[in-house]
Amino acid sequence: CDVARGVYTKMSETGEVLRAYRHSDDLRLSSNDSKGLKLEESALHGRVRMAAFTACTRFLGCTFEYLGNIVLVRQTEKIAEMRDKFKGLHAKYNKNNRVRTCAVPISAIRLTEELHSDLDVLLDKSGIEEYQSLIGCISWIASSSRPDVKFGYFLLATRMVSPREWDMKLAVQVMDYLVGTIETPLVLGGSVVAPEVYADASF
Repeated sequence: CDVARGVYTKMSETGEVLRAYRHSDDLRLSSNDSKGLKLEESALHGRVRMAAFTACTRFLGCTFEYLGNIVLVRQTEKIAEMRDKFKGLHAKYNKNNRVRTCAVPISAIRLTEELHSDLDVLLDKSGIEEYQSLIGCISWIASSSRPDVKFGYFLLATRMVSPREWDMKLAVQVMDYLVGTIETPLVLGGSVVAPEVYADASF
């Protein structure tokens, strides 16, 4: 495929926006101009060997549900994968299996000297790798469909090099919050649904 990774837009003859999304082996087109969309699809099929286009219900791990002018975007599979991958951390840092109703507590930002001695300990090498892996999962989910955990993610990302027990505890809280709200969608829409998305090849 000679279409570089990215997000493209152009105006159709009717004045509607035509959008093309390319990421890795995914290629999607969308527009309110059905005739213009068919012409673009035909032009692409003439240059690239591919299956017929169908309505987009999945993209980059997201699922889409269309309700009139509203689109619900969810990341249930990615959140479930994260839950399963890091269930050992949940067992260690949330022993009482508490339900998390917010991504991070009000007291999330703490200097090392403000922490109890068991929480100010730096993680060992394997702990750091596990922390970084968990934050990577949270980053993908937060960037794709869950802006409600963005602050927690930004806070945790500042400790990628030298995370403490406290930071891991916060990371597990963000994960548990996402697991507890796994069906919560990002809601797009209203009278007009025309989101604009900008991303590089590695998201």
